[in-house]
Amino acid sequence: MHPRWLKEENRDLLNKDFVNINIRTYIRGVLWDYDEFRR
Repeated sequence: MHPRWLKEENRDLLNKDFVNINIRTYIRGVLWDYDEFRR
């Protein structure tokens, strides 16, 4: 999943950022669906 040139210490950082972005996107999508549903 990670490019081979990434250093080991950078992998955890990238992983955390990636997970955080996914969570934010997921929450945003859920909230948007909820707004649509209430109408």
